[in-house]
Amino acid sequence: KKELFAKVRSGTVRILMGSTFKMGAGMNVQDKIIASHDLDCPWRPRDLEQRRGRSIRQGNQNDKVSILRYVTEGTFD
Repeated sequence: KKELFAKVRSGTVRILMGSTFKMGAGMNVQDKIIASHDLDCPWRPRDLEQRRGRSIRQGNQNDKVSILRYVTEGTFD
């Protein structure tokens, strides 16, 4: 995990995919993040904030970060 996170911070690894639980607290890889894609919508507001916090935080070298959330029309499934 430590080696993978170092590769993300350096830009060698450009895409990470995982759950809110697996990619939650302690994952400090924000250095080069330009976008976050949410493929589902968690029910707890704190989980949405946790996801947002993976990208929009001190240490990110990018001025702008896109947060994209995908939903099925007419539902949050």
